Amino acid sequence: MKHYARQDSSNQRIRDLADRIVSGIHPSDKKSQMMAVLNWILSNLEYVFDEHEGRRLFNVKEDVELVKSPIAVLDSKRYDCDCIATFIVSIFLYLGIPARFVTVGFSPVEVTGPDNEQTSGMEHVYAVGYDSGVNHGGNHGENHGGKWIVVDPVSHPNEKQMILDTKQYQVYDIS
Repeated sequence: MKHYARQDSSNQRIRDLADRIVSGIHPSDKKSQMMAVLNWILSNLEYVFDEHEGRRLFNVKEDVELVKSPIAVLDSKRYDCDCIATFIVSIFLYLGIPARFVTVGFSPVEVTGPDNEQTSGMEHVYAVGYDSGVNHGGNHGENHGGKWIVVDPVSHPNEKQMILDTKQYQVYDIS
């Protein structure tokens, strides 16, 4: 996912799209830029399970996941959680927004065996972007404190409940 996000953040189609999405938003207003990206996704792309040529790919026994590149998401106009998180991070990287991937599980971690192997895994991934809290646009350079903001079109508008239901998580820096 990191590879695709980094690679496609320099793709001209991703850059042109990002510029259109945030046009009219002050470059220092990262929160508004992130929300504009979320709103564009909700209006222009469709959530689907992993698929290839119309067939669902996820196989519980084999734990198969397909991650499409941001360009492939743009071409197909369809995504699942890992594909859209990669798409979002690629746009954030281009816009200069620090970004991370967060994987979450909704079941408690269960460990078994002599090596304490994890038997219940992560079930969802989403992107977060960092808002420094400084807005040089209309707020006279006020600083409201920095924070990581969840940008997840899959759980939207049930994001708060999803976060409350999270039993385990892992954060992955993009750097």
